[in-house]
Amino acid sequence: MNMHARIAAMGAIVNERERQDDLKARGEFAHTPADEIPASEAAVILGEEVGEVNRAILEHGADSPQLADELVQVAAVALAWVEGIYARRAPAAVAVE
Repeated sequence: MNMHARIAAMGAIVNERERQDDLKARGEFAHTPADEIPASEAAVILGEEVGEVNRAILEHGADSPQLADELVQVAAVALAWVEGIYARRAPAAVAVE
């Protein structure tokens, strides 16, 4: 395991998650999966990002910076969805492991 790579990846995901919230605040996104939206809508958002991962592989290759960027966006969208689920639960029901 490369701890430096893990820390860099987590930082990139958190930065992207913050960027998503900034875009929403500026009106460029109507919502994120962190908001109270139907799960089907959150799944569409996540699926669109996964489609961009597939395109990055086909157009740029498996080790490309473009692929890494798209994977960060997938992880950030998934994180937003989990944040929304946790935010709607009672605080005691959210386990921190």
